[in-house]
Amino acid sequence: MRFSISWLLASLLCFANLHAQVKQGAPIKGFTASEGQSTLSGKTAVMITKELWQISGLKIVSTVPGSKNSFIIQATNCLYNTSTRVAQSPDELKVVSQDGKFDISGRGFLYDQEKGLLTISNEVLTTVQRPLPAGKTNPEPPIIITAGYVLADLTKRSVLYQRNVQAKDPRFRLVSDQLRGTFSTNSQSVETIEAEGHVDMTGLARPGKASAEHASYVPATESITLTGKARWELPKNTGTADRLVWGMETSSIDALGNVQLRLPKSESVGALFQATPGVTKSTATNLLSVTTDHFISETNRTQLLGKVKIVDLSSPGNSTFICDQLIIDGPSDKPDIAHATGGVYIQQGTRIITSDRADYSLKASQIDFQGDPAWSLDGRKGKAQFLSYLVSSNILNADKNVELQLPSGSLGGSNGIPFLTGTNTATGTNQNITLRAQSMRYSTNGASFGGGVTLSAPAAHAQTNFVASRDLDIRFTKDGSKIALLKAMGPVHFETLNSPAEQQRRLDCFNLIARWTEDGSLLEQLDADGPVSLQIGGTSATGQKLHFTSVSPYLELSGNPEAINPVAKILNAERLLWDWTNNRIAAVGNWKVDWKKPARTNSVPAASGASQKP
Repeated sequence: MRFSISWLLASLLCFANLHAQVKQGAPIKGFTASEGQSTLSGKTAVMITKELWQISGLKIVSTVPGSKNSFIIQATNCLYNTSTRVAQSPDELKVVSQDGKFDISGRGFLYDQEKGLLTISNEVLTTVQRPLPAGKTNPEPPIIITAGYVLADLTKRSVLYQRNVQAKDPRFRLVSDQLRGTFSTNSQSVETIEAEGHVDMTGLARPGKASAEHASYVPATESITLTGKARWELPKNTGTADRLVWGMETSSIDALGNVQLRLPKSESVGALFQATPGVTKSTATNLLSVTTDHFISETNRTQLLGKVKIVDLSSPGNSTFICDQLIIDGPSDKPDIAHATGGVYIQQGTRIITSDRADYSLKASQIDFQGDPAWSLDGRKGKAQFLSYLVSSNILNADKNVELQLPSGSLGGSNGIPFLTGTNTATGTNQNITLRAQSMRYSTNGASFGGGVTLSAPAAHAQTNFVASRDLDIRFTKDGSKIALLKAMGPVHFETLNSPAEQQRRLDCFNLIARWTEDGSLLEQLDADGPVSLQIGGTSATGQKLHFTSVSPYLELSGNPEAINPVAKILNAERLLWDWTNNRIAAVGNWKVDWKKPARTNSVPAASGASQKP
């Protein structure tokens, strides 16, 4: 403590004269004792011993260093030691800041005038006036702090509360092992309130609870920061984090470090699960588990930053959403749009979609995936440059370099028909059927492809290539395991490669429709129209239409059909019935046969007829 030598000499001379003039036990008026930034005075004082005085009507004015304000301490009476500069009393005491923004009352106190320390040991009650919010003219209700003990360091503008500590704001109640308040330099309003040890908060204006090892409250910003096992329970979400900043005025949440949340699917993040293919629409009781590095919830924006993982606890198989960053704009109960970036992964049961970015517009009820989107739906895998999911209709639209892979058994039995045989059975291989196109529209019961459509499927000894240059539609069976209908719109080209020459097959037409039985096990009907050209081994035929049904073993060609093999050529028939298993063709109508010249004969007679001719 700094003071001049002249002041010390004057003070000692004052006490020497006082002691010389005052008799022990005799009261005096106007007692005053100054020390550093503090002046102690009393209305009356009685000297009990040379150093101990009984003071009535105590008043202490303590000026805070570097501050324009001061604290005024008042009590009914106390004992004051002129040697130790300590005043103490079991009676009540009240401390008021000069500007009236802060006061403390209690019972039983000790004031160290030299150190500027005030201790109150019972029934501590503090009232702190909050700063006037920007744009408001009426003051907010004060903060009330109660405790069993307080130590106020008036020189450092700090107050420490202990024993049964409770702070009550109009919006919350806080309890902790201890609490420290720090005052601003130019005003006695509280700058910060720091709570330590078993901190528990309960919302008063709005329902909610929070707990942590440490809490920091800044009245000027209306924010509370919780650290050390921070945990909160709010109507819309519960969670834990290393640090939590709660904006009381706006009900904002800023959670950082090892964030774990539980929130209903009716909230903003839950909108993504409302949109996941095949997910049942949620109710407010369905919960999501959310983990991330950083979670920010504001009035019109929710942000999840770093290692985002969201699990739908109410769905079968626990639907999962993963990305690096997720930003949702709009009110939490009715968001407008969501943006997910970095390693986007959406999974529900066996259904998975991945991409670098996903944008979900709730107004359009559509999710757009960009950056190498890929998917696996019901065992069918695919990829494209762009992918859109129409939420309300549960439809996927893919665009640019589309590829869809179907399990090798997706096409059912062929009934021995030489076309689609490889795609139907794929005997001896587990390779998938691959469809490629420039566009795709996929739903739960089928898919449509457009633009340079190709289909390739492995067979035991062949590679089947199917090309539909314009459009291809497929429909699935009810259980989704097989294709029930295939419709190609032309020109259509079909061939098998890598087979022995006598087994190679080709089919060219303009339109083709293949139908399987209800369970997809057998090919029921095949129709192609023209012109139609087909080849099996060394035999080929042409016509305007091709027809096959499961009740007949023949491929039927009509529309001026013709057939040719190394031996002969059939002309002018009404229909050709091709028993391809025996490589025999029957002609119906006014047919004609041109026999080719044998290698060792000079001529082959022509033949004709008006009946079926094998």
